[in-house]
Amino acid sequence: MTAGRKGRRPGSPDTQGQILDAASREFVGRGFERATIRGVATAAGVDPALVLHYFGSKEQLFIAALRVPVDPAAIVRSILDETAPDDVGERLIATLLDVWDAGADRNPMIAVLRSIAGDGPVADAVRQFIERSIIATFAERLPGPEAQLRGALIGSQVAGLLLGRYVLRLEPLASTDPKRLAAIYGPTIQRYAFGELPTVGS
Repeated sequence: MTAGRKGRRPGSPDTQGQILDAASREFVGRGFERATIRGVATAAGVDPALVLHYFGSKEQLFIAALRVPVDPAAIVRSILDETAPDDVGERLIATLLDVWDAGADRNPMIAVLRSIAGDGPVADAVRQFIERSIIATFAERLPGPEAQLRGALIGSQVAGLLLGRYVLRLEPLASTDPKRLAAIYGPTIQRYAFGELPTVGS
């Protein structure tokens, strides 16, 4: 590619790998919020349009850089957009457990979960992604006041379930049927999403 040429250029067979390596460094070094597509492209020596061609958005690039096979924000959007409000909680848990249980290799997702509870740049980048992408998706689509808080409450409930079931492998949580867990957790998710949240008087 000549200097000054705009737009996408054909990539070498390892171009995607170079972009992912550069993205990992950028996200760890700058955090999810401050990292940019242009910065990743510069670090990889490619045009920003090529990064978008391969990965579509910063969120998708982050997911790919973590080697996680699913985009949780996309799952949340789909459920909130396509599910009747009364069924959101149970379907959310059922869908997430189906994704995790169907995964042939859960190691990347487990590594991400473990990083959330830790310190350091990787944990910071993951937490920023959760706040700016997943919780923000809830906040954009949930009705009523305090949508950001509702999204964070749902996120904490889901994270606790996934940590207990797949990382800590707490019994009998780890071996309980996913449908039963969806029925147990569903009403709590419903309350966080649509119910009245208690207030504390001054």
